[in-house]
Amino acid sequence: MFSSPLELFKALTQIPHSSGDTTLMQKFLIQSAQSFGALVSVDSAGNILCQKGDSPRFCLQAHYDMVCVGKAPEIELFEEGGWLRAKDSSLGADNGAALACFLILLKQESSIEILFTNDEEIGMLGAKALELTPSAPLILNVDSESLQEVVISCAGGYDLELEIPATFKETPAEGYLYELSTQNFLGGHSGIDIIKNHPNALVEMAHLLASLPVEILSFEGGEKSNSIPVHAKASLFSSRPLEHLPSWIRATARPLSSPLKALDQTPLLDLLRALHSGIFAYDEESSGVLDSLNISLLKAHEKGWTLTLMGRANDKERLWRNLERARLIARAFGIKEDRLKDFYPPWEKAKSSSYLEKIKEVYERELGVCHVRSIHAGLECAVLQEKLPKAEFISIGPTILHPHSTREALDIKSFERFWEILQIITKVL
Repeated sequence: MFSSPLELFKALTQIPHSSGDTTLMQKFLIQSAQSFGALVSVDSAGNILCQKGDSPRFCLQAHYDMVCVGKAPEIELFEEGGWLRAKDSSLGADNGAALACFLILLKQESSIEILFTNDEEIGMLGAKALELTPSAPLILNVDSESLQEVVISCAGGYDLELEIPATFKETPAEGYLYELSTQNFLGGHSGIDIIKNHPNALVEMAHLLASLPVEILSFEGGEKSNSIPVHAKASLFSSRPLEHLPSWIRATARPLSSPLKALDQTPLLDLLRALHSGIFAYDEESSGVLDSLNISLLKAHEKGWTLTLMGRANDKERLWRNLERARLIARAFGIKEDRLKDFYPPWEKAKSSSYLEKIKEVYERELGVCHVRSIHAGLECAVLQEKLPKAEFISIGPTILHPHSTREALDIKSFERFWEILQIITKVL
């Protein structure tokens, strides 16, 4: 067994565990837990409950899938300036750092309970279908991403798919075929990073295409519903060479001598420019986003496109209004068909908590600071709270930057410090 969570986490990155394809990681977790003497139960959704000893005081919880961006699940690690990163891919510290800590604790402790949930990153599927029942009164989620923070509530969210129609026509026979693609976009998590106002590749491409004297042959982009788009690409017909394209566009061109199928009528570009991808409401007192929308994915098909929107809000009323707003704007542009693919409620904070006070004391003593806050991202606590209404929930974690992107990075010192704090917490709860 590995001597530290960091070394174990590095090993875990080499086990493919992309959302929707977690079999190898599931097998590793089950075999490891059984070898440490835990009673292991697995439900039909792939969730894993590990129980060791009698009357555990708390249940540690994390998901074991990851968002694969870039070259992932092939992950090549490197360290830079105190950060652990992956070359041209997401890292999987969300939530692999927690898995490493849990496995070592499972080996060390005589009385402990751990819940590994499956497919969190594609709609919290494991948590929604949970058939297992932890016995501990506290669920300690380890999926937060700032060492100095203790999270007590989070945003709810939804994925809405819009079916955007199109009609087509033929281009003139002679002209130029252009292939455009975006470059140098930062992307990031559509909840945590939405406050940074990173440009959205789909939106920027839509504005560019609307400004050019061209016929659009194709247009797609985005990576995941919960990521700010980095990539967008378009094929265009132009009767003359295009000049002065922006620096964030990579372009190739070749002459044409035969007609091609191009778009004739579609509300796509107008809709993408009219929708607001970013923040709707911000709470200055808590320095937190309350309400946002991310234009996430655009996929072409024979009749037009499927556009995926992801909305988030930190209370139920805002969330329903966010969804209603998106649907009303779509209908105003003639979009008649939509599908609500995912919806999960916010996790709203408890009125009081003795567990929170104990954890705050540990943080303040060990770090000298403890920020108790809500976050504008989805945590499984929101879904699990409905499944386990008698349990209390708190979320903590080491510092991770830019999850769900090729810039994802784990602060090594914060991870080592978090491991020390987590061991103390297991003693005082």
